[in-house]
Amino acid sequence: MVVAQTHKDAARARSDIQQMLADQEAKNRENSRIKLWKWLSPPNVSTDHELARGRHHPGTARWFLRDDLFEVWKREGSLFWINGKPGSGKTILSFAIIEELSRLRPQDGVAMVAYFYFSFQDAGKHSLRNLLSSLVMQLSLKSDNYYDVLAKLYESAPRLNGSKYPDPPTTSALSRCLREMLELPGTAPKYIIVDALDECPLLSQHRALCETRPSNSSRNSSSLALMGCAYVSLAAARTIFGLLSRP
Repeated sequence: MVVAQTHKDAARARSDIQQMLADQEAKNRENSRIKLWKWLSPPNVSTDHELARGRHHPGTARWFLRDDLFEVWKREGSLFWINGKPGSGKTILSFAIIEELSRLRPQDGVAMVAYFYFSFQDAGKHSLRNLLSSLVMQLSLKSDNYYDVLAKLYESAPRLNGSKYPDPPTTSALSRCLREMLELPGTAPKYIIVDALDECPLLSQHRALCETRPSNSSRNSSSLALMGCAYVSLAAARTIFGLLSRP
């Protein structure tokens, strides 16, 4: 009986130690995520999402979410380009799509959803760099695998003049980071929704995003939805956001 109790106590001690180590690892990752957030300084996209929530009425966009085209897009992964006149409800549609995708529970895990709302009214939501920093940060918060990719970028970033902290990443570096995340094998489906493409005035930066296009092998695991005004062409959208378009 004494031997059995000793084995039981030892097993309990091992379990306690393993839990302590797991808790410490989780705490270290949380602290690191805070450090990465400060390094990237991404804009707060949740404010735009909550504003859209306040303007959304029950049942709005249900017709779109039940359409066969939307179902095919969710299942197969592709570029889904939606345009329309200013004030025609694209932002509310973006909100509805994000909410719908966030509720998905596919076989290989909870769907990974990242989004961005461009805005003329917010200087922090004009640039492609801020778009990319927001997307990679959102993904890294949802998965340790994505976190590892971003942490690697942080550790490899140059530090000028012996600085303790690395320089902010370039747009090209963020593009490569996002591409690496999208190409990770064995991860849940990934969906990226970008609203108000026409409110990004710095379109001359668009070529850096072409580097983020995943390879053929990973195309079916990622999907991209874009919203823009009628005067932003589909050709421009494919060029600017080459994330998932075919080579």
